[in-house]
Amino acid sequence: KSNPLLGYWGDYREIDIGLSSGKIDKHTNFSEKLHYHKKGIVYFLILDGEGILEINGEIVPMKKDTVIQIDPGEKYKVREVLSYPLSWITICTIKDPADKIVFE
Repeated sequence: KSNPLLGYWGDYREIDIGLSSGKIDKHTNFSEKLHYHKKGIVYFLILDGEGILEINGEIVPMKKDTVIQIDPGEKYKVREVLSYPLSWITICTIKDPADKIVFE
């Protein structure tokens, strides 16, 4: 992946879903571009911290032990960190780079 703050597994076709992770510490300079998936459903599992996820212009709170589902076509990005560290795992039902459309 192009962002060193995000981990990604499954490049060698071990599994048919996309798994990635993210962690933002107090001293991390993090920004994410608005994007969506054409067919994949994305699940955010929040492991630690609190933040704001923007989905289709709506503010969605992210806090430890929550799961957020993002459906195909919904534009989203991590917008803000409210408490550090903010860490998560994402699961996407489709592992195809062409499924992700990035704005900005």
